[in-house]
Amino acid sequence: MSLRVLSSLVFKCFKRVESFGDWLTGAAGPVFIAFAWTLMGGGAFVFFNVIAPRLPLGIITVPLCLLIAANLFGHYYLACTVSPGFADDRGMPVTSGWQWAPRRPGEPGGEVTAEEGQSERLRKPRERRCKKCGGMRPERAHHCRVCKRDILKYDHHCPVRINQCVGLRNERHFVLFMAYFVLACACFCTLGYPYVFLSLNFLEDWPYWPGRTPFILIYILAGVLSFAVLVMLLWQLRLVMLGETTVENYDNDAYRRLTKERGTRFVNCFDLGWKRNLWTFFNLDEYPIYAMMLPLRVAPYTDGRTWEKADGYDRHGGVDDLDEMTDEEDYL
Repeated sequence: MSLRVLSSLVFKCFKRVESFGDWLTGAAGPVFIAFAWTLMGGGAFVFFNVIAPRLPLGIITVPLCLLIAANLFGHYYLACTVSPGFADDRGMPVTSGWQWAPRRPGEPGGEVTAEEGQSERLRKPRERRCKKCGGMRPERAHHCRVCKRDILKYDHHCPVRINQCVGLRNERHFVLFMAYFVLACACFCTLGYPYVFLSLNFLEDWPYWPGRTPFILIYILAGVLSFAVLVMLLWQLRLVMLGETTVENYDNDAYRRLTKERGTRFVNCFDLGWKRNLWTFFNLDEYPIYAMMLPLRVAPYTDGRTWEKADGYDRHGGVDDLDEMTDEEDYL
């Protein structure tokens, strides 16, 4: 048997294993979702039965806790159910009103129409043909091997938390879910601290329902999971402020190393400055800032094919002669 035939068989075996792993990832997703709902629901049940009724200034603190819980469950539901956005969904409406104000925060000026905004701030990107599905793929879109489709502004596929991709249309809800999860867990651990020692003292009666065992288990889980999710939240916010997705971060790091070796400087054309990056990510041109404190569905500022770019750049600076380096299939 020749080396070529043998290597071909080995690669086919690896491909079959990879396909099985992708199938398993998709099949296990609903289990993780059910587990997450159970944990969060159990935590809310324990909090509002043991801690909330005994909070000081309950007329103020309890409604605030209810608002945090509503945002936690609302944004998690939206992150799981809102489509991340597919490159082949042509002509579908993305925003309730495509008119937006493309001025930077604090700059004078009135509303700008869609046509004027596109000419001044938004630029039509080039599209490439996807090597996996054959469709035309705009900038910032990548092919997900689990979903088997091109995802607009693809960040990563998340089977454990939301069982779908994080992309253009649900990334805001994904980030806000993590933020409210950390906030909810912090409230649980801080406000529930006085009950910890009582729950561990089996010589004294536990006068609350549910029992002491569910309370202490959920308390420990809240502390551990909040730290883990906080790390992921900070990383995600860092990428937002840099104007990058997870996949683009790998590309851009490689570009930075390459341009440094050349003695030039890499410029990410999607980086508008950290303030403007946050502003456009949460679409605060169209929606008021208090919308971030309500579990509302908010559309992105773009359709995923036209992007606001840094002044003077139609594409990344310093790497005009290179294509994307990242193999998108390596990042789920």
